[in-house]
Amino acid sequence: MYCIGTGIVELATSGAWGEWGKWSPCSVTCGYGSVTRTRNWIFPNGSVLVDFTYHYTVVCDSQAPCPELPKDFDMSKCDLNTFICDSKLQCVSLSERCDDEVHCHDGSDEKDCITYLNMNSKGVPVTQIGAVMTSLTTI
Repeated sequence: MYCIGTGIVELATSGAWGEWGKWSPCSVTCGYGSVTRTRNWIFPNGSVLVDFTYHYTVVCDSQAPCPELPKDFDMSKCDLNTFICDSKLQCVSLSERCDDEVHCHDGSDEKDCITYLNMNSKGVPVTQIGAVMTSLTTI
């Protein structure tokens, strides 16, 4: 039995673990990070217990060394034309963001590039459906 929220679910007699999902991409573009895959508990009627997901996480090696943090880097050089690395200790030119080469010492300039490269000029993520481009907006 597992307690989920205010209810108790008898997993041992009312379902089974589903198949493992695909591995996530490595969480980093340089150095060591993690990859995760998940699976859900599936009831006999096919419904999924979404609040009870099993996560399996292991270390991944990006096979690329991270660049060193430039000595005495001056953050006052960062402006609207730069990308601030996740560590908040360095920035790089926007033209170096998602260019398939790691410039930030923490590799963050090459992270989440699919989303970044699919943004319109206002910074709104865009998705392609057939031949029509539509912006994703939140309400």
